This record gives sequence, structure tokens and C-alpha cells, in this order.
Amino acid sequence: MKRCLCAVLLLPGLAGCAPEADFDALRAYMDEVRQRPAPPIEPLPDFVTDEPYRFDPDGPPSPFAPASLAELPDLEAAQEARLGRRPEYLERFALDALALLRTTREGDLRAAYVRDGDGAVHRVTVGDHLGTAQGRITTIGDGTLELRERVRDDAGRWQERTRSLTTRDS
Repeated sequence: MKRCLCAVLLLPGLAGCAPEADFDALRAYMDEVRQRPAPPIEPLPDFVTDEPYRFDPDGPPSPFAPASLAELPDLEAAQEARLGRRPEYLERFALDALALLRTTREGDLRAAYVRDGDGAVHRVTVGDHLGTAQGRITTIGDGTLELRERVRDDAGRWQERTRSLTTRDS
């Protein structure tokens, strides 16, 4: 039974094999194709040589060379124009990098001593600026310093906010 089943399944596969005579036509066609002349080869394109580059030290500057310091924009002048005043030294530091050390009263004038991000100590009074968000000191109290900052909200509008620094022992 199994032999009959195998024979039935193999017969269609064996029927697909062509006799040797069908290969004769294929061989004749292949021989004809081999006898044809080869197509002409396209000529190579003309080779163009570039002129060698001669460096001229007095010529135009290289686009890859760094700009000279004279050509760089004056960032401090640009910030001064934007703020309408000369930026103060403590505006270089983020408010988180500044630490209030102590506050003092000198007659009617209150002052505070602030350590910057580099470790230097500065004396500030009401009206001085500090922080990167255009912060301006509004009040100095006992162990505290309050300032108003200008920041952009999510819609891009300028808003003012109040921030404060306190001494660590307060």
C-alpha cells in the first residue's frame, strides 16, 4: 500500500523531466548567441585634471580657519544693548550657584555678602543684579535676600517672579 502511494506521488514529478531532445534546441540557441559579435565598448570619458592649488598667504582667508578674535561678535556689547545697561559680574552665575553668606546693616543701608560659583565673595545692596534671569535685588532682610527675575513662560511671554536666598543658618 505504501509503495503504491509513493509511486502515485512520484509520477507527476517524473513527468516534468524533459527528454534529451528538448535540450538540443537550447544548445543550438546558446551556440548562436555565442557566435554573435560582441557589442562595441563605450569609450572612456575624457580625464580632466585640475590645476594644482597654490597657497597665497595674502589671499582670501580659508573657510576652515577659525575666525580671528576681531571678527567674533562682542557678546558683552550685545548683552549690554539687550539689557540697556552693562551686565554686572554676578549675572554670569545661575542663582543656584550663588550662596548668601550673611547680611549686615551699615547705618540705614542694608548689604549682603554673596559667594559666587568660583568661590569669591561679593558685597551687594538693593538694586544690584545677580543670576542669569536678570534678577534684581529688591530687599535685604535678616539672613535673607529677595530679588525679582524676568523669565519666559511656556507661551514665550516675559513674566516676573520673586526668588530669595537665605543664609544656611537661618
